[in-house]
Amino acid sequence: MALRLLIADDQATVRNLLRRELERTGSFEVCGEAVDGADAVAKAEKLRPDLIVLDLRMPVLNGLEAASVINKTFPAIPIYLFTLFNTPELKTAAATAGIRQVISKEDGIKALLAAIESAIQKDKKLDPPAAIGDGAVAVADNDANSPQPSPDPSKNPPKAS
Repeated sequence: MALRLLIADDQATVRNLLRRELERTGSFEVCGEAVDGADAVAKAEKLRPDLIVLDLRMPVLNGLEAASVINKTFPAIPIYLFTLFNTPELKTAAATAGIRQVISKEDGIKALLAAIESAIQKDKKLDPPAAIGDGAVAVADNDANSPQPSPDPSKNPPKAS
């Protein structure tokens, strides 16, 4: 059974490339495309996809803002941030917004596929939509038990020497 996927990116060429490459695997069916963060929120509510891929820099609501809104209503839908801007601070902010993993566009679609497939493999006993929505995958380099730095560097306490 193919996973239903919502893609949100303000660039049509990126959306088309993602659609083509993800559907080519046979594991995904793109059920919707969004052109900005607000559109992503509306389509997530309407389409109820199995997973969502968001870009960071989009009009109206950026990827973090859209993820935060979607995650409040649909916390079981895994959200992946596929962006050029992949920093430790972004990973921390993404985790706070409910994003499962940040994947760099520079690493390509294969890295995005690997991240999603890794989530599915975490629990092979469940169907892919249930396995991917179980919350088993955390944002890379994010230990939920240790204090996380603020995205605003001025609010971080000094590190012990």
